[in-house]
Amino acid sequence: MLKITYFKRITFLYAINCLNLILENPFNQKDMTKIKVILILFLTCIVVSCKKNDCKTVKLVKDCTGTYLNIDGKDYQVCNVEKTAKFEDGAEVKVKYRKLSECSGSANDKIVCMMNHANEGWIEIDWIK
Repeated sequence: MLKITYFKRITFLYAINCLNLILENPFNQKDMTKIKVILILFLTCIVVSCKKNDCKTVKLVKDCTGTYLNIDGKDYQVCNVEKTAKFEDGAEVKVKYRKLSECSGSANDKIVCMMNHANEGWIEIDWIK
């Protein structure tokens, strides 16, 4: 789900108004160049601001109880552990994730040891690098 901030709304509305002006009114070449440059700058701002908070660098923790992401000093258990298979314990990874209330992924069926690993709940990894 995309969160639209006030700045993004204003920028988008301004870009739409510029397009309407271009389509409705004849401009000379100099005016058209200015409008195109302004429009490209605003659209670039929208795209860059949408990707600003997509991913976070975290530490991957693997032990006999499961796989966890250490986010701001708290461990969250990974529901879809197959996405972390190629990474070692302690690796710093960039991830995009979402918190879950319950897990229906591969970690739910995994047989674990009898240790307790305190955690803040389940997360599902959308993207990892």
